[in-house]
Amino acid sequence: MTVATDNDDLQSTLMIPGPIRLSTDVQNALGTPSISHTGTHFTKTFQSALLKLQKLFNVEEKEGYLPFVISSSGTMGWDLVGNNLLSSSDTDCNNNALVLSTGFFSESFYLCLQSYASNKSTVDKIVAPLGTSDFDEAELIAKLSSKKYRLVTITHVDTSTATLVDLNKVVKVIKDTSPSTFIVIDGVCSVGCEELDLGKLKGIDFVFTASQKAIGVAPGLCLGIISPRVVDFILNENKNNIRGYYTNLTKWLPVMQSFIKNQAKYFATPPVQLIHALNVSLSGILKQGVTKRVEEHKSKSDWFKDKIVNDLKLKLVSQPGYGAHGLTAIYVNNPAELLKKIGADGIVLAGGIHKDIKDQYIRVGHMGVSIENGDLEKVYEALKKNVIQ
Repeated sequence: MTVATDNDDLQSTLMIPGPIRLSTDVQNALGTPSISHTGTHFTKTFQSALLKLQKLFNVEEKEGYLPFVISSSGTMGWDLVGNNLLSSSDTDCNNNALVLSTGFFSESFYLCLQSYASNKSTVDKIVAPLGTSDFDEAELIAKLSSKKYRLVTITHVDTSTATLVDLNKVVKVIKDTSPSTFIVIDGVCSVGCEELDLGKLKGIDFVFTASQKAIGVAPGLCLGIISPRVVDFILNENKNNIRGYYTNLTKWLPVMQSFIKNQAKYFATPPVQLIHALNVSLSGILKQGVTKRVEEHKSKSDWFKDKIVNDLKLKLVSQPGYGAHGLTAIYVNNPAELLKKIGADGIVLAGGIHKDIKDQYIRVGHMGVSIENGDLEKVYEALKKNVIQ
């Protein structure tokens, strides 16, 4: 996940797929003074952020969906899933997991879950062809019918390939074939810029993301939302025996339940400035409207991809119909040299990380404020200048 440029400084235009540039309001929120993490001011701020997360996913408190915000990298989402859903001992369902893989991060999720699997459980995977999320439906149904799976994981957007999964299609197959299976979404590179409406798309049980992507905050928060049946599962001591400490959600969920009622509760000190910034950022997203925000990301992404393919005659890693809208992955000759040239123009892009093609492509992030102020147009001009010579 390196960026090959010699000009990665504070004056550069940051166009990597996270961390992204911050709005002025969020930047200012990060600079607020420290306050008590159990005081009334912070308690109200945390409550506000949690309630806004419910609105972001279009669910209501009365439906039982519980938002969470924990100090960590988004990578901890994998451990939260593994520790709380896979390694626990529910006698009603085997501890098996199925990973739907579309790239580097899906594979990393797979490796993480393997570390939690017991001798009696398995972690299986189905791999889509590179640059697609074209999972064979017959294979998926056969897998789900062959054994009991505690969970299926879907990486909504794999940042390594800029590939988007059609959740409507895949979730329906899973629910129709194995309704007791928990559906887990890695939304690290999708929440905030792709459609993920749990009010419309029923059946998703666990979504996690990270603060530094399309949520538009600095790195440091793992956040998301959990369905009522997963909340019940985790907090039901008769069904599980969750181990660990910091990643043990039996310790965290009561904290979230308390703060959402405007009552402080302590397990570990929350990062007060980050949560204040999160609340500010979510306010901006909801003011704009989630649907409008998603549409604007799609429109800008489609424009950029069209210019890359039709004007610059370059090929995308994601196949037609599978492209994500928060980033673009582009095959280029000599990526490292190209990144240096563009870096000299004051633009920071990212190199490739998929093991099969990592030295063949670059990645351009376009999330949040970067699609509003001409930054993506600047990237296109830089690519045009340095690719066509």
